[in-house]
Amino acid sequence: MSEDKAKAIISRTITTFHESLIHGELFAKDYMDDGAFNYSNIPSSIKDYCNKYFSPPEKHYHHSTVYHNNDSQAWPNDAYKAIQRLNSQLKTGYTNSQIKKMIWSYSGGR
Repeated sequence: MSEDKAKAIISRTITTFHESLIHGELFAKDYMDDGAFNYSNIPSSIKDYCNKYFSPPEKHYHHSTVYHNNDSQAWPNDAYKAIQRLNSQLKTGYTNSQIKKMIWSYSGGR
């Protein structure tokens, strides 16, 4: 396998974990608490932070929640370990620091 293909697999896997373990989990919790998708599971402190620093703020609620107030082990811990193993298997040569940076390098959320 080419290095470019291996790195593309790493990138797509990070995206899949990001969408599933951040957005999927938080949307599921949101719906489960009151039967609506209305960000009711997002702490008011996170909403206040996003309302102050982002426009539109709702686009940053999930990222900010996992960055500032995460109670999930799946993101980033389990995702990080899985990406490390995949990196090793594909021999892409990413360092642990590079992997950590890659899983947190999305737009917004901080």
